Formats: sequence, structure tokens, C-alpha cells
Amino acid sequence: MGANMVKAAKDLFGVEKHIPCFAHTINLVVENVIKNTDSLLNLLSKVREVVKYFKHSTHASDQLRKRQIDEGKKEGNCKKLILDVSTRWNSVYYMVQRFLELSSLISDILLHRPSAPQMPSAINLQELQAVLVVLRPFENVTLEMSSQRNVTISKVLPLVSCLNNSITSYTPDTELGSKLKDVTVVEINKRFGNIEKFYSFPIATLLDPRFKNLHFKDPVDCSKAIAKLKILVCQHNIISSSSEDDQPEAVEKKFDLWEHHKNLAPQKSKKKSSKSTTKNQESASDQMVMQYLGTPVINLSQDPIETFEEMKTVYPQQYNESQKMFCILAT
Repeated sequence: MGANMVKAAKDLFGVEKHIPCFAHTINLVVENVIKNTDSLLNLLSKVREVVKYFKHSTHASDQLRKRQIDEGKKEGNCKKLILDVSTRWNSVYYMVQRFLELSSLISDILLHRPSAPQMPSAINLQELQAVLVVLRPFENVTLEMSSQRNVTISKVLPLVSCLNNSITSYTPDTELGSKLKDVTVVEINKRFGNIEKFYSFPIATLLDPRFKNLHFKDPVDCSKAIAKLKILVCQHNIISSSSEDDQPEAVEKKFDLWEHHKNLAPQKSKKKSSKSTTKNQESASDQMVMQYLGTPVINLSQDPIETFEEMKTVYPQQYNESQKMFCILAT
């Protein structure tokens, strides 16, 4: 049924108008990473067994709560173990995160219970840390795209870029960590390898003053997207010229998904256009696009819609295109 609906949409509106759900695609990536890593499945099953034991044993869960109170936590702030559910991949992330957080207390409680399941070894705990490192960027992407008050379509390409950078820059210290990294990189490339070729994603990203052309990996795809934007801007020039007179005017370093972007942004502000000598050969609309792309990107916290409202008299054609693109939901 789903495949038929997608085909119908492509046949009716054109393949370039089809926007796959970003959140669903992220889900598929993580689910396949977990499913295709046998050693991870075995490790998660050990964690699950311990979590279930505490869920079913009132005495064990009471002991866990008491140990936390003894460490100075208030009754209402004591934490419980989390059991993952098959329908939500991020429940695996939260299960592992909470298990590691309480691991020293869990180990001590299990040690005094002969009938309890075996506590994962120190090497297993190190491997679970690797699981957190790999899954954390995906959880951050999911939270980033959950906002209903921000533009989403133009964020997809930069988010994939930052996600990919987070995984590839990770240096594993366990065999499982290396396997997870390799499988994750393959899955990301499989699902998002052609994202710069999708019509809506690259154009929307170029039009977002926060990103512009910062996150394009393939220079050819970037050039094609800029050429397409020039055509769109030129079309607006032709349409608007006939009616121009009628127009009005912590201690521990916190994970930052956008760290890669923040490293790229200052580099753009230092770059000078090396193609200024060809300005006379470009049309006015082409020059307008290159002038826009040549200016520094705005801060991530700024609203691209509000920014374009302020710039619409300077870049009227880009403003018109942004109005079309920014209303598209990516998930």
C-alpha cells in the first residue's frame, strides 16, 4: 500500500516532488545497524535480562532505590531502569544510557543474589559506551527534527552532514565499536548518499541563510543546485518585471550535533569569491545568487524565515523561492 502511494505521488507530481520522511529514514538506518550487528544483539540481550529482573523483583528494585538514597538522592529523584520496546529504536539508547548510569549499583546488588542474571562484564560495559557514542547523534537528530516551530526541509542536508561527520570522526576502542561504526557509515551512505541530488533538499539548503552551500560534499552536485537556483531566480525576474510598479517593498563535555557546522561557518566568512572577474559575463540574477551565497551564514539560533523577511528587498527572488521551500515538512 505504501509503495503504491509513493508511486502514485511520483507519477502525478513528478519524482522531484517526492520527499521521503526524514524521521522514518533515520529509523530505518538505526534499526538496520542494530539488526545487522550480531554482537550488539547479544550484548543488548544481556542488558535486557538484567533490566527485566529488576522490573519483576520488587526487592531488587527497592534495593536500587535505597542505594541511590544512600548516595544522597532524594526519594523523588531516584532513577529506575528502562526496558526498550521494539517499536522505538531510541528506547534502546535510553535503556543503555540508564543501565550505564546505574551500573555500579546494579553490579553490587546482583553480586549478593545467586539466582540473579549475570552482570555484563567490564568489557561489555566498555562496549555499551561505544553503543551510546554511535546512537547519540541519531537521537539528537530525532530531537532536532521534532520541533514543530522551525523550518525542517532545509535542515536535512546539514543534519546528515553533521551526523556523518560525528560517526566518521569517532575512534572506537573496542571491536564492537569498530563494527558499529562501519555498519553505520554503510547505512548512512545507503539511505542518504544521493541527498544532494534531490531537488528540494539542496535548493532549500542553499536558500537557508544559516547553511547556504556549507554542507555540500560533492562539488558537482553543489554546482548543479546553484545553477538550478539561478534559473529559478531568473524566472522570478522575468515574471516580476512586467508588474514591478505594482509591487510593495557542563564539567563533562556535552555532545553537540552541530559542532561540525560551527567549525565550517567561520571558514565561510573568511573566504573571498575567486570568480569576481567573471561578473560581467553573468546575468543580474546570477550575480544576485552568487552575492547571496558569498555572504556569511547567520547564527543557528536565528529564524531563516524572519531573516529573509528582513532581506527581501535585497534578495527579492531568493525570498520568493524561500517562501515555497520553507513550508515543506521533511518529516
